[in-house]
Amino acid sequence: MQGKGRIKGHVTNAAGEPVEDASVSVETGPGSAPDIAALTNEAGEFVLDGLVPGLWRLAAYGPNGLSGFSNAEVEDGFESQAQIRIY
Repeated sequence: MQGKGRIKGHVTNAAGEPVEDASVSVETGPGSAPDIAALTNEAGEFVLDGLVPGLWRLAAYGPNGLSGFSNAEVEDGFESQAQIRIY
């Protein structure tokens, strides 16, 4: 993953429970981002891969119009963590 990094994270609801099938996408960042939004699995987990280093702003959209946002700092060759709570 030299020159690129990844964000691995979780989407939870207001009660802290994992949210399945939430759509996670990049709102802003220092470079191009994947064209396709990641969907969370049953544990609320998602991965965004191939991101250049820098600060990325993520948006998550879940069922019933719930949404939330988070920032994650990507470092060259590393996996960053993100937690997004949707309300």
